[in-house]
Amino acid sequence: MAAPHYPYPFGGLIVPTKELVGRSFCRRSDPLCAFRPRPLHLNSGFDYPSGHACCQRSLLAPLPAIRVLLSRWLDTRRKDTFANRKIFMDRMNTDALVLPEGIGAELSQGLCDDPFRWLGMHAGSECVVVRAYLPGIESAEVVLLAADHQSVSMQRWTQDAYLFGAVIPGLDAQVPYRLRVNDGAGWSEIEDPYRFPSTLGPENFASFRAGTDVQLHHWLGAIPMQLFGCPGYRFAVWAPNARRVSVVGDFNRWDGRRHVMRRHHDAGIWELFIPERTEVVKLTQGAHYKFEILTPRGELLLKADPLGVWHQASPGTASLLAGSLAPVPRRTGSSAARRKPMSIYELHAGSWRRHVDGRHYTYDELADELVPYVKDLGFTHIEFMPLAEHPFEGSWGYQPVGLFAPASRFGAWQALQRLVNRCHDAEIGVIRDWVPG
Repeated sequence: MAAPHYPYPFGGLIVPTKELVGRSFCRRSDPLCAFRPRPLHLNSGFDYPSGHACCQRSLLAPLPAIRVLLSRWLDTRRKDTFANRKIFMDRMNTDALVLPEGIGAELSQGLCDDPFRWLGMHAGSECVVVRAYLPGIESAEVVLLAADHQSVSMQRWTQDAYLFGAVIPGLDAQVPYRLRVNDGAGWSEIEDPYRFPSTLGPENFASFRAGTDVQLHHWLGAIPMQLFGCPGYRFAVWAPNARRVSVVGDFNRWDGRRHVMRRHHDAGIWELFIPERTEVVKLTQGAHYKFEILTPRGELLLKADPLGVWHQASPGTASLLAGSLAPVPRRTGSSAARRKPMSIYELHAGSWRRHVDGRHYTYDELADELVPYVKDLGFTHIEFMPLAEHPFEGSWGYQPVGLFAPASRFGAWQALQRLVNRCHDAEIGVIRDWVPG
């Protein structure tokens, strides 16, 4: 019969002596004898008190064998304890990482319209769970920023190789963290966009629904900002009938499963803050991006940013990250010049003049050539035909697709600012045709 075992408060075990030493009890049945039946603490050694001589001889004779037996038994118990603990922890981790049926498939197929419910860090019972969907990543770890950058290895999801998860015991609230990932070429630390809260609220949506917001370009589109000290871009677009909207671009290999946006049901707005270091490829100014939209009929559409301030030159159709739009001091000339009679010189920037090889004049070249030419002719104003981004050059700008972005075929938006300032410095007013008006 195997000896029963019981927990001991100081880390040892108590076993009944009778099961181990057989007849090594007092043969006189003396209740005061030191060798009456009693439990032995395995960590206390074999320093027995004195008893009857007959009892001492019968117990001490097999002492070496007892030492070996006890040592083997203790090693076995320790191994069983560690094995049971590992099984318990693995079971706890697996249970905490389990997603409801079908959610894993929705994430892997790009069908989930509420990724913040499942991805990122979530508080559980005496633990937190971190999940991340990382296509192209071989292994990943969670780095806790508030715990001296302690790292916790993430497990692969059994049904999808790119869904990773980790259970961190001992935490009952969300804490700042990063992800350390290995894409096969080495390890690097990235930010998880699903650990950041929303930056839009009712104050944005109330005037938007009422149709009275005249500053949409301040919060829709790709806005550079810092959130909790982390630089990045907040993307926001209005798509009320979409099943899912994602930000795709060079930085995430145009994979619509990677950066699925948060839906604000009360306004039809989709929003996501993406840190600069959200991928192995850093998100920088000039990066190409679009919105991937899943329609109610299951179609996948790639759309440029309707409020983007910089677009790819034709025949490209992507939007470009413009960085921070630093305000340029306005120079409007003297008040006397504004009171003079108006004489307007109208032109189309793409056909006013061209280089011998057919190239357009850039905004900077127009500033060097056009401004002195118009000034010499005595005109007080220049009227530009539409300068908004348009793919078909034959439309002369009257078929725009980016109303907030100047035509990139003539240069960057900063160059247009310089052209306008050069006109104002020469006391020439600027009028721009606005197609929607």
